[in-house]
Amino acid sequence: YLRLTCAILFANKRLIFTVALVISILTILVAFFFPPVYFLQGTLLVTSKRIEPPPESVAQKIPSKVVVPPTKEDPMLETRIITSYDLVHLAVQKLYDAKEISVNPPGPLQALFRNYIGGPIQSLMASLGSKNAAPPLTPVDVLTQKVVSHLTPLVMPGSNVIDIQLVYDD
Repeated sequence: YLRLTCAILFANKRLIFTVALVISILTILVAFFFPPVYFLQGTLLVTSKRIEPPPESVAQKIPSKVVVPPTKEDPMLETRIITSYDLVHLAVQKLYDAKEISVNPPGPLQALFRNYIGGPIQSLMASLGSKNAAPPLTPVDVLTQKVVSHLTPLVMPGSNVIDIQLVYDD
């Protein structure tokens, strides 16, 4: 049987190499030409909260050990905090300053549009005194807007668990 198998393989070696080459080329093309998609997922458990005494009673040095179990509204409030623009902007700014993330420069068509169409329109709006003329966005602002738009929090029904997902293409 071994002799017969070897004879069949050697007889069809051109077909085997051709199929392997086509599959390899297709794999390389997919790897280089399809944009990468990043999927991040996290789970947050909302636990009990400790009540802090008001600032007036701090002078009395009364320790606070009052612990309140979470309410049904607490996961929703945490969701709003997590997806707030300011918190995401702060996180993106820290990562950008630490050079852990980078912002892709605009493509040639975007740069052409911004320089020859968008720029003159913004300057015209500003000269006419339009209140809608927005200042140009920094790269961190653009990345923050993208992250906030792709951030999906989901409160698990009947629990204090928040599932957070970020699906982001490059």
